[in-house]
Amino acid sequence: MSASRLPNSEGGANPSLAVNAVAKGTELMKVSFQILALAVTVAINPSPSVARTANADSRSLSVNFEQRFKLVSCPGNAPPDSTCLEVTGKADSPTFGRLALERTVLFNARKFDKLHPTCIPDETSGTLVTQDGSLNFRAPGSVCLADGTASYGLIITGGTGALRGMVGGGRITVPPEVAPGEGRELWQVELFGADRPSTR
Repeated sequence: MSASRLPNSEGGANPSLAVNAVAKGTELMKVSFQILALAVTVAINPSPSVARTANADSRSLSVNFEQRFKLVSCPGNAPPDSTCLEVTGKADSPTFGRLALERTVLFNARKFDKLHPTCIPDETSGTLVTQDGSLNFRAPGSVCLADGTASYGLIITGGTGALRGMVGGGRITVPPEVAPGEGRELWQVELFGADRPSTR
């Protein structure tokens, strides 16, 4: 038997089949790499419609309010032994125009220890009125009766007008009063539209 007939002999390997198998395997690898590259590209660079919708209505509010406050009767649903303040404020914002603030503060003054003048828990809630609509909020925090300072973590709970459906949060910082019943309060808030990203 000649050497030229060995590849076709019974039980021998067929080179053409082996070459075809390798070629098919190579093509499958190429397709797999192309699919993987496409998936990575989509993950890193989402479609413009998704990105635009997700960030279509985000706003920042950074305001220094002129504030007035006074003692008032607490609402009927206030916890026992509560002391209540009515706080109003006004300011101008480049984004929201003229702003008007109304909020109520609740705290238990009996928790204040004059011998150890630390801050005590309190909570405030109210409404911020803008030229586009209003925002409702609540904010747990603490007040330091020794110097009148306070700090709150603010949560937006609802809105009206163009601000309907807004979600967001931030901080309220109240420095020492500038005169009896008068002070400032600083707001740092991030707001976002409630619509979820769409892939359409």
